[in-house]
Amino acid sequence: MSKNDESGQRGRLRLVAGAWAMIVSLAMPSLTRASIVLHWTFDEAASGTTNALNSAGNGTINGVFNSTSTRSTNTPNSASTASFNTSGGSTSYLVATDPSGTQPIDDVDNLTKFTIALWFNPQSAIAANKRLIAKNDLSPNTSGFDWLFSNSSGGLTISVNGTSIASSANAAVDLNVWHFMVVTYDGSLTTNNVKFYTGAVASAVAQLGSTRTLNKGAVADNDDELRLGGTQRSSTATPDALFDDVRIYNTVLDLTALETIRQEGITAPVSAPEPTSLALLGIGVAAIARRRR
Repeated sequence: MSKNDESGQRGRLRLVAGAWAMIVSLAMPSLTRASIVLHWTFDEAASGTTNALNSAGNGTINGVFNSTSTRSTNTPNSASTASFNTSGGSTSYLVATDPSGTQPIDDVDNLTKFTIALWFNPQSAIAANKRLIAKNDLSPNTSGFDWLFSNSSGGLTISVNGTSIASSANAAVDLNVWHFMVVTYDGSLTTNNVKFYTGAVASAVAQLGSTRTLNKGAVADNDDELRLGGTQRSSTATPDALFDDVRIYNTVLDLTALETIRQEGITAPVSAPEPTSLALLGIGVAAIARRRR
């Protein structure tokens, strides 16, 4: 075989290998897809109060709009259809109920590890004890989780089974700006197991302050409501804000995975090729390789 023939053969092999690598990457679900248990996008409609459906697979964890809450077309980087708008109402949260421990909301109970990620856009000044998302019991407050602002400057607190730990730094809470916020908890560890992260439309995800310690094990089960922008423990816990792309994972995601999620939140969705399209792409690649022999 001549040198030209050998070079051409290597080129064809590289072309085919690269194309099939692309096909596999498009068809293969990521780790973050496999471990997600709740995902509210609010993209069912551009306005109104149609239930927020859980697109994570268990469609029964659906969010119901309470009080004056509604949708807004203001979304991170204008990349999606709608966001959740509390409309400034003190009880304008999104709620999913847990009727006596049935399956739907139990998917976010008993988690030994979790990652909660969401986009948040304050419409007026933040105050202490305003909630991001919570599923904690009314009394004696010894189960569930509760993620809230600890002060008016952007300090964040996560509570697990009634015990809380605050971030060591404040998050940005500029008004009318989309902020990407994350908390991770690893109940299999007894120390250094809580991390807070923040990002923005134009800023990559970065850890907020130092790693914290919360020794409470797995999140204890309860039959109370899961509320976005609220908690059953208070009737004045709802911030005047927009929320979007709310996710709960049953594992601790690392910085690389969180940055992928942030990017997804600011990128208009692109439909994945249908299986027939992938097959046609493979046929095309093979045809190109034959033509170049």
